[in-house]
Amino acid sequence: MVVSVVTQYRILKFVAVNVHETQLLRKPLRHLNLGTYKNLETAKMETPVFDVIHQLVTNNISSVPILNSD
Repeated sequence: MVVSVVTQYRILKFVAVNVHETQLLRKPLRHLNLGTYKNLETAKMETPVFDVIHQLVTNNISSVPILNSD
């Protein structure tokens, strides 16, 4: 079960905007509210590539977690 997706872009954007000292980088993700935790777009191994591309474009996102069938 995937609960969130953290991308390079999200981490770098957070660091560029918020980190003036590296102490914040030692905090857990959950305390920084970094990542996507609701309305998460997902796909399965059986999802056609075209559908994943559609999700990326329609939702203006850069990644889609691929879930197993469990």
